[in-house]
Amino acid sequence: MLQPTSTDPVLAWLQEHVHHRVLRQQYESAWKHWSQNLPDAESVAHWLRRFGDHPQWRTWLLELFARETLPALLSIIAYSPYLAQRFLAAPRDFRDCLLRDPRTWVMSRETWAEQLERFLALRSTLDFTTALALFRHWGWARILAFDVLERPELTVVTEQLSRLADVLVIKAFQMAQEEQRRLMESRTPHLPGRPEPMPVAVFALGKWGGEELNYSSDLDLLLLVREPAGADYPDVHEMFVRMLDSLRTYTPAGRSYRVDLRLRPLGREGELAVTFQQARTYYGTWADIWEKQALIKCRFICGDETLGAEWTAFVHALLSPSPSVAELLEAAGKLREQRLRRLGGEASFDVKEGPGGLRDIEFLTQALQWAHWRDHPIVRQGHTLKALTALHDLGLLGRHEYRRLHQGYEFLRRCEHILQ
Repeated sequence: MLQPTSTDPVLAWLQEHVHHRVLRQQYESAWKHWSQNLPDAESVAHWLRRFGDHPQWRTWLLELFARETLPALLSIIAYSPYLAQRFLAAPRDFRDCLLRDPRTWVMSRETWAEQLERFLALRSTLDFTTALALFRHWGWARILAFDVLERPELTVVTEQLSRLADVLVIKAFQMAQEEQRRLMESRTPHLPGRPEPMPVAVFALGKWGGEELNYSSDLDLLLLVREPAGADYPDVHEMFVRMLDSLRTYTPAGRSYRVDLRLRPLGREGELAVTFQQARTYYGTWADIWEKQALIKCRFICGDETLGAEWTAFVHALLSPSPSVAELLEAAGKLREQRLRRLGGEASFDVKEGPGGLRDIEFLTQALQWAHWRDHPIVRQGHTLKALTALHDLGLLGRHEYRRLHQGYEFLRRCEHILQ
């Protein structure tokens, strides 16, 4: 346990600045109590000294102590050096967070979008890709701090992480589309008016599609275009490359996201963007069962809303005639064997891919959803925990099985978040 002493630079600084004797004694008593409940008091003292040396935080530490919110800051910097660095780098943003009710930190997608616009306006001199990466760090830190302080339901945390990803992808798409419009106008200056952009749509798959992202999840994308993509329509390809580069390019602030396109038709061998007709033919004729099952988590993000609605309707129709339970179990079993062979001896330590891990629960849940897709619209959702609850409420999953799956999934996801 770290005891407050006169040789502690932070305590010495506070003793120098807190002239009220009673308040100083309160701080010493409080620090003794807090240090007993922190996982690494020495580390906290190190970071608190750095906060005390910061021109803005120096005054605010006293304010936080007077308002009894200093323990919240100590809990945050004890939990993660990453959080401590983010709070130290953006003092005004996070000081205001500490003074507000943490429940107000939960934001809708619209509010996240407003925050992003404000953030970009204040950093207009930065490269766009760098600014996106910085906002992702800012958003991450807010969500993680809320997670540390309030221990909200897992669904709240994963939805916030997914909404953060939504607004960043939408902004990257809008910027790429606008730049493509300007490029098209420069290529055809003799044509009156602005050329109409080709209808395109961006869909989320995987955990992002289910609004249950981790702190370090990839973004699984499906990119659709109304007309044939490829050599005849290079503008669409260029626009999507520009959008993806805004998200995945390394900058001095890191990158926004890793982007994974392997779930699209033909995986790595497929076109970057596929036409509606190509995708419909592929899923209706060639796709494996697991590829169709992955569409349970398909969610429209941005682009042409008509195209988005048509694809969503096609997915619902595609999944309505479900395979037999035997077929679903056989497909899940093959995928499981492949994963275990790939992991080898490390399988039992992998919370995601190992036996009884997250993947097993996800595949089982999706198989149950697909089996009841046509008759019970309430199960048509990508979020695993919400889908399990819907299956239980319909009487399609017993109480004992539901509790084991729900609690197991939440526990493993919490472990995954802590490790990340």
